[in-house]
Amino acid sequence: MVAAHLLERAAGLHQGRLSSGPRMVLPLALVALLSVPAVWAETAALQVCPQGAEPRAVVARYLEAMRDRQFPLAYEFVTDNVTDGRPRIDWSALQARAFKHGEVEIYGVDVRDPRPADSDPECAAVALVPNILSAKDKLNVDGSIEFEIYTVRHDAAHGWRIDAQETLYETRRIVSWFPDIEIVEVSATDP
Repeated sequence: MVAAHLLERAAGLHQGRLSSGPRMVLPLALVALLSVPAVWAETAALQVCPQGAEPRAVVARYLEAMRDRQFPLAYEFVTDNVTDGRPRIDWSALQARAFKHGEVEIYGVDVRDPRPADSDPECAAVALVPNILSAKDKLNVDGSIEFEIYTVRHDAAHGWRIDAQETLYETRRIVSWFPDIEIVEVSATDP
């Protein structure tokens, strides 16, 4: 079960209701503003890629490198879309500054089995990898839990790499991607 006070910050819970306005939470907002095309159906969240070990491993290794502040290594796991075409040294320096000044700390990841995109039901070239990220930063000292979907693409030259990341805010979408998670709503009058 997700602790209500952590979910509140991640999902915008206010007085027992989820807000409809999107709010990026560090650290991934510092990495790049990315979006996953919403062309895939929510039912994709129920299917698992037949051969999903590699896309899942890429997301896990990327998040481990980011957690350990090994930004040149993290660069290996992302496409030009994520780095905005920046060279490794520039992108790594930008991440280092953002993590330092933002006092970003990743203290938990829970990478799940990849799901197919509508455009690739076999996950041969693209997979959607759910993750639950636990992190805190200068403005969020209590930490938050973020429900994320990574778009991971395969190409012959580079193998599997992260091409985009989306943070989920709507309860309906969170539950569809993370069916084992219990969303607890609290009211302002709860002790």
